[in-house]
Amino acid sequence: MELSLMSFSFMGDIAAFRMNADKLCRVAKENGISCLDLMTFEVRLYGVRSLKKALAKHGIRCGCLIATLPFYSGVERFPTELERAFSLCEQFGVKDLMVVPGAMDQKACAGLRRNEIFRRAAECYTLAAERGKEHGIRILFEDTPQPHKPLSSAEDCRRLLDAVPELGFVFDTANFLVSETDCDILKDCQLLTN
Repeated sequence: MELSLMSFSFMGDIAAFRMNADKLCRVAKENGISCLDLMTFEVRLYGVRSLKKALAKHGIRCGCLIATLPFYSGVERFPTELERAFSLCEQFGVKDLMVVPGAMDQKACAGLRRNEIFRRAAECYTLAAERGKEHGIRILFEDTPQPHKPLSSAEDCRRLLDAVPELGFVFDTANFLVSETDCDILKDCQLLTN
């Protein structure tokens, strides 16, 4: 089993100059973690060159990049931002791109019916999966901890996986609690792996 560190919790430390790419990779190595899952905005904050140098120095690899892309607000930027994410994946030799369906878009989603929110997500993920095949990169999503979107329950996620069969899934047990405070994690896991 390979452990991976999702490092976005260091965001405040980066801004306060208490964390840099070298220190991040050193912390991972010292704790027996050989793989980082990085958000694309983190990569830009650390700097591509600094991060690549630190990864090589400490023998750490980037396993997954995570990009928040505009699905509902500013969706006209989606193709460009998707290509930018693929470019980062290629620079780091990453074969998994987890796409988060928008952020700060509660107002845009409030004007849409639940089925329209879902339809747009399926449409964007389909496009991402198709482009991902061309780049040799697998597109993933996780249950989204945003109650204004129909993507935070196991049933919602199963529906999306059925709508976009090429899509991979990252099972985040904590995120399910947003829509199902009394969820049965084992039952949800069975629903999503069948």
